[in-house]
Amino acid sequence: MESMKRLSSLDTRIADVIFKANASPGRRFLWESYSWSGDGFFWLLISPALTAFYWRKDENVAADVLANAVIAFLFDILVVVLLKALVKRPRPSHNMPDYKFIGPDKHSFPSGHSTRAFLLAFWALNAGDLSWISLLVFLWAMVLAASRLALGRHYPSDVASGIIIGYLEYVVFDMYVLRSGFSFVQFVKKLSE
Repeated sequence: MESMKRLSSLDTRIADVIFKANASPGRRFLWESYSWSGDGFFWLLISPALTAFYWRKDENVAADVLANAVIAFLFDILVVVLLKALVKRPRPSHNMPDYKFIGPDKHSFPSGHSTRAFLLAFWALNAGDLSWISLLVFLWAMVLAASRLALGRHYPSDVASGIIIGYLEYVVFDMYVLRSGFSFVQFVKKLSE
């Protein structure tokens, strides 16, 4: 039990140092702008762009990619909501609520931005045909995770756990959706027969 208290104290001290180093209004604005790219609302906005990118190659592939992205996003929301409800870890004391959009919730563990970003990053890394884009997505995910610390929204362990959970979500998603051969287009065609 004593070691858990020490780890928690270290987690808090690291979070405080990172937050204080980024507390200037200019830095906060930059981190906040970057952090916005991990909000669920933003993901809804980029879905049409993702679809259009794949549509150029094949409209069936585009529909399947979009359907898979929605499945992944909903899976991530379910996992994060359940974990936050179970753990109920309060956010760091220096967290400043953001009321621009619905949320954020009051619980810190895990970082939902990190889970979503790394689910997508591991998906991109394993897509096979987008090597330089995959690396950009992975870099984006790392900076997004750092933004959650810089803004004081999470402890380092929330973000590290979010990265691990995002990877585990990808593994499950890959096993049960991507490798299963599920095709949204074929599914819709069977329904319409």
